[in-house]
Amino acid sequence: MRDLQTNLHPLMPLVGRNQNRRGRSSRALFECLVLSYADRRGRMLTGAAREGGWQPTWCCNVQNAWELAERRRLQLAIIDMKDTLGVAHAAICQLSERLAGRAGPLTMICGNEKSPDEEIWARQIGAWLYLPGVDEDCDLVALCSEALGIVRRGEEERDQNSNGRHVAAASDAGGQHRGG
Repeated sequence: MRDLQTNLHPLMPLVGRNQNRRGRSSRALFECLVLSYADRRGRMLTGAAREGGWQPTWCCNVQNAWELAERRRLQLAIIDMKDTLGVAHAAICQLSERLAGRAGPLTMICGNEKSPDEEIWARQIGAWLYLPGVDEDCDLVALCSEALGIVRRGEEERDQNSNGRHVAAASDAGGQHRGG
């Protein structure tokens, strides 16, 4: 039986960068996890993510993908389920459910063609996209770019809301101080 304890794909090493005190990257990176057991599909998905503006890391197994998700602030997870069977398929489903259930990453699931049960499952877990039978002819770069736009808009909204709360808190504190 093939040992599933492999490292991250050798063509896609982890990118080192300086961390600030909050553990966030000191420069704006949009991090993407690509999980694919198939070399050709992994390269295709990773390339599309990179061209779409992401900093992708390709993992060849679920354990490494989960460890990466725990260490990094991922904003997109591209999960390749095509032609996975048995234990690997069950582990990918479990990882997908965990990631889709988090507040963080958008989850794009590349599934098997003509698998309505898989599509229903993907929608039930809250996946952002379910793509049955995705291949080289699909415009994955456009989808990855769209995901990047969604994440950027969400971060801008959070920043605006956060700045608004700080201004309001400062105004409230100043008003109470003057009144006292």
